Amino acid sequence: MKKTTLCYIKKDDSYLMLFRNKKEQDENEGKWVGVGGKFEDGETADECLIREVLEETGLTLTSYTFHGIVGFHSDEWGEEDMYLYSADAFEGTLTSNCSEGELKFVPASEVMSLPMWEGDKYFLPLMLEGCTSISMDLFYKGDELIVVRNRAVVSGIEMDYAKLGHGEKTMVVLSGLSLVPVAPNGFGLYPVFSPFLSEYTVYLFDRRLNMPEHYSIEMMAEDTYKVLQSLGIKSAYLYGASQGGTIALSLAISHPSFVNKIALASSFAKAHDSFMKVISNWIEIAKVNTPREIMEYYADMLYSEAVLSAYRETIVASGEAATPDDIRRFVICASALCEDYNILDDIAKLQIPIYVSCSEGDKVVPKEASLEIAEKTGATLYMYDSSFGHAVYDESPDFYPRVLEFFNA
Repeated sequence: MKKTTLCYIKKDDSYLMLFRNKKEQDENEGKWVGVGGKFEDGETADECLIREVLEETGLTLTSYTFHGIVGFHSDEWGEEDMYLYSADAFEGTLTSNCSEGELKFVPASEVMSLPMWEGDKYFLPLMLEGCTSISMDLFYKGDELIVVRNRAVVSGIEMDYAKLGHGEKTMVVLSGLSLVPVAPNGFGLYPVFSPFLSEYTVYLFDRRLNMPEHYSIEMMAEDTYKVLQSLGIKSAYLYGASQGGTIALSLAISHPSFVNKIALASSFAKAHDSFMKVISNWIEIAKVNTPREIMEYYADMLYSEAVLSAYRETIVASGEAATPDDIRRFVICASALCEDYNILDDIAKLQIPIYVSCSEGDKVVPKEASLEIAEKTGATLYMYDSSFGHAVYDESPDFYPRVLEFFNA
């Protein structure tokens, strides 16, 4: 993958911006950007920064700050990792003949109103605020930003999420227990949620990164709510699969006015012995086995025979890159499911429309768990037959159309 530097140089209350209007076949043509360019062989990021700034501007940086890495992914221009910098001191005279375009110091208050890549409006405010831990991926289709993978930091919580689309309403996706994070796969899930995007902005949330050793369902729900609030989201349609559904219910119990509707898949509000046995086995496997062996158990328990016969190796391979910290976090999240958990009486008080779906072929969460939720809340219930597994949300082609129909009703 190509690596580049991108620097915003400050002078007084202005930043040096470059209007790209001179090069042919320039991905940045007609846009204002910072200054910088591609790494040369053997260069460090700092070395590339100093060289590129000098070549483009005539300035030698004497004080600069690294803010993080932003991934740029384009169907037209390929992929690159942008090493993001700001600088507040330099020597030399600004060139009047930049080969890339027009250089201009722009007042900080006007920078965000310049024509620029849409994704720049996500990382620039963070950089201007002095954040030095930016971790973000921007996915483009042409000039359209279709997916943002970002990291929220609020109240000591660090949580990755992906944002899809620009719809007026907000849909929050809370995934089930997973060995590897979901948010980095936001682009891969874009086709799944694309039917929602004309009306909804879709957020996919992982569990927090800096996870305590004991992390209950209630804590997961509250952390997610705090991050949602920090993003300026005032209300949302919640969709939760498996453990994610239980988190959605817990969030609704604590913050009912925030939730418009809830859609649940293969979820529960009360721990069942058969379910806890599956999770306990999974925890023991995770503690002593390789990611592949963990994923083999995962695949065999979650998916139907039809899906396994066609895709078992693909499913297993999807988790083989799990790190020791991924496994640690997985065990912590799984352990929360082995607690004596029962919120049936609490959800009975909810005055929120709920849609519940499950499968008769689920080998993880018994169908009775969904029946209990429907009975307590008056929820709409749809039960798939035994040809589908726990991951009916991955298996059935009509699953997400049904969720969208429910949200729009």
